[in-house]
Amino acid sequence: MNIHGFFMNAHKRSPEAFITIFLIVFLFSFTGCEDDGANAVGLAGIDTGELAGNIRTDTLYVDDIVRDTSFMDSTGTSASDRLYLGSIDNYDFSIAMRFTMPAEIESVIVTSAKLQLITSTSYGPAGTFTANVRAIKKVWTSSDLKWNRLTGAGDKGDIIAQATITNTPTSGTFITINMPRDTVQNWVWAINDTSRSKINNGIIIEFSGANFVQQFYGANVLTTLGSLDTNAVPRLDVTYQKFDPKTQTNTVDHIPVIPVNLSSGIYNQGYSGYIFQDRAPQPPNTLTVGGGLPYHSLIQFSTAKIPTNATINLATLVMKLDPVYNYQFSSGDSLLLQALRVQSSDWVSGTLVPQRIDVLYIDPLSRFRGRLTDNLDDDSLKFNITRQMQDWVTSPSQNYGLQISHGDEVRGNFRKLYRARFINNPLDRENSPKIIIYYTLPPEN
Repeated sequence: MNIHGFFMNAHKRSPEAFITIFLIVFLFSFTGCEDDGANAVGLAGIDTGELAGNIRTDTLYVDDIVRDTSFMDSTGTSASDRLYLGSIDNYDFSIAMRFTMPAEIESVIVTSAKLQLITSTSYGPAGTFTANVRAIKKVWTSSDLKWNRLTGAGDKGDIIAQATITNTPTSGTFITINMPRDTVQNWVWAINDTSRSKINNGIIIEFSGANFVQQFYGANVLTTLGSLDTNAVPRLDVTYQKFDPKTQTNTVDHIPVIPVNLSSGIYNQGYSGYIFQDRAPQPPNTLTVGGGLPYHSLIQFSTAKIPTNATINLATLVMKLDPVYNYQFSSGDSLLLQALRVQSSDWVSGTLVPQRIDVLYIDPLSRFRGRLTDNLDDDSLKFNITRQMQDWVTSPSQNYGLQISHGDEVRGNFRKLYRARFINNPLDRENSPKIIIYYTLPPEN
């Protein structure tokens, strides 16, 4: 558009045309900017008036919220690229692993075995704690790697191995735990012995005396090229003797077993993840999100005040952090959150997980990625939810709300341990969640 020509000839145009074209130019300049992830509203303050065909504006406030909650037990950690062990404040973390021994060693004699974990970072003060390895006594799957699972007295046996964990904030340090030879030998025999297979339920690594959390690389950590990073993954290094009846000789060798279940390749050898607990959980009537401790927020606004034949030009969800309830969330830190459309009307804690269709529907505009200011009181997070709002307005019966979580959680990114809570107070309309909407209506017949 020739802006100079437009303004030079403005006296020839009607006031209505002037306002309409100005809005188009403003919107074009706004949407044409590079997206920095903040999704700023940018249109506040424009006098849209009541002219036919003009862009109209409305805001959904906290009193338009029909449902909201938060919980942390609908996300498993079996796809995590990080593992956590230890305790800080009210957060406790344990690691669970199950190793499926490869068929190539089904007849070997195990001579030793070492469990190796590779450090990534840490949270909390300097110090040490004891890692306690116990055999898991019950059958479990990767779906059990959630909040408050495998924590019962009957879920695990006595301590079979121990090691001292020193707070290690740098990455790349190997932590070695010597495993009992007979335990691993039974896992090998279980390859072909169904009676022994019942005792191969893997291990859980717990702690005693911890005042910090040590983060390790998980079994799903990838290289920059997207392949499994075999230099960083946890592994059980099994040393063994194998007798060759033809040569009447023993061969000494070793094999690393990685507790990860991939669809193909040689690493289809088990599963692993971490179990998390919050001894002072956030109330369900709050809006909380987290990484490492994966809280999810769910929020649903009524769109009844927006005409069903409206075309949504821009809808921005604005939420404000409540710094009193943030955890490990310091000034200057960065945050990545994703607003994901909910596909189910049943918000049952522990069962509402992102479905494949939800993941495929991820809208890169519906996320907040930004560096927080030094004054956390002023941190407003903005999500562009234009597509979701259009669907809700057109089909109100399909409006089940939004699920807000750590942005890369669905891709196995659990690299940060944090908790962020949003202001959600019916008496604080401006600072509570709101949706600012710009829309147009079709011309009257």
